[in-house]
Amino acid sequence: MKKTLLTIAATIAITTSAQAVEKHNQQAISSIFTDAGLENTWAGTSNFWVKSNGYDKATLEGFGYQMCAGTAGKNVGGYRITFWHQLGHGEVTRVWCSN
Repeated sequence: MKKTLLTIAATIAITTSAQAVEKHNQQAISSIFTDAGLENTWAGTSNFWVKSNGYDKATLEGFGYQMCAGTAGKNVGGYRITFWHQLGHGEVTRVWCSN
């Protein structure tokens, strides 16, 4: 269900002309993960942190790559999605997204 939501939501047209991820695009990306039940926050203009909620590394990478695919070619800017353990005990995995 959550994978389907991420796939559908990632196809939303997100546009900007800047290299950094602008605030409205950050909000759009964040809301997709929030709607999927994943806590998240932006740290600056290119670092997006997501709490893992117990998902394994492969599942989280799948979420991240789906988001990257949904924003690819839309001139959103480059950003890194970092998935953290739900109890705050370190990083699970990272996914890099570029235009």
